[in-house]
Amino acid sequence: MSLIPKRILVVAHDRMLRTTRVSILDQAGYTVSSAETDDDAMALLETEQFDLILLGRKSQVPRTGLDQRLREKHPNLLILKIQPAGDVVSLFPTRTTDAVPDHVLSALKEMLGP
Repeated sequence: MSLIPKRILVVAHDRMLRTTRVSILDQAGYTVSSAETDDDAMALLETEQFDLILLGRKSQVPRTGLDQRLREKHPNLLILKIQPAGDVVSLFPTRTTDAVPDHVLSALKEMLGP
């Protein structure tokens, strides 16, 4: 019996960061999609379901962050946000972590289970 891989949406405006995160998560066994902009991510969520959204630390829309927009529209969605030490803590993600790949993978495993 094989388990269905968890689906993750990676949102990062920086192409290299996005590509790297997608690659790392893909190698870890997740099914991964990506979005470059906040609006791209919101549109993708209208047509696809994800188990978790991984957000880069910066949003393209400064007035309302993507984490807040996601929480308002999808209150039960798991959101992991890259949040470097010293940044203002956001109340909207389910959890935050730094950008170290091992820390991101560890947080994902804790949030999504085996």
